[in-house]
Amino acid sequence: MKIQILSTGLFVALTIASALGQPKNIKLSTSEKDYDMKNATLAPYAGEGLSGVQLTTPNQRSGAAWLKGKTFTEGVIEFDVMGANNPGASFVGIAFHAQNDSTYDCIYFRPFNFVAPKQENRDHMVQYISMPENDWYTLREKRTGEFEKEIKNAPNPDKWFHARIEVKSNTIKVFVNGDPTPALVVNKLNTHHGGKIGLWVGSNSFGRFANLKF
Repeated sequence: MKIQILSTGLFVALTIASALGQPKNIKLSTSEKDYDMKNATLAPYAGEGLSGVQLTTPNQRSGAAWLKGKTFTEGVIEFDVMGANNPGASFVGIAFHAQNDSTYDCIYFRPFNFVAPKQENRDHMVQYISMPENDWYTLREKRTGEFEKEIKNAPNPDKWFHARIEVKSNTIKVFVNGDPTPALVVNKLNTHHGGKIGLWVGSNSFGRFANLKF
């Protein structure tokens, strides 16, 4: 009987622990007042079966919408995202562990490379950066192929796709559309293990976001 009681208690404890580890739904506000905006504008978006927001930056700098009152340490970030098949002008992702507007980690996608005819471009579908010291250009020049990869069975660049980012200690893994094999696995390039989290777009880009969880 004691064994059964202990087993039942252990099951309950593990169930609770598992539940606590699951990402929680975050309702994405469609109002800019609920974000700290950086070089971007935000508006409601609904289309292709999902409702969320569209983030746009009109110039050569990246933009972000930091969620007010929200921080992220480690665990899982999930979201649906859509960019466009617009070469050189579609960069969409999530920034996290932000210390300020210029110091953060980011995972982002280049949807136009999902259907690129050249392998060199297809190798640049998903990217990790650690700003400000390690932007994409620095990493590509100094550590070629380590922090950006091709996505096998890449999504349609003009459609919604699902991304899952797992952050545990210094390891970051990225999964796309439920594929159990990560599209990207990297080690963090800084010592920050907590900070602001936000929607992110690169230069001259827009990104559509829905169903955020973390």
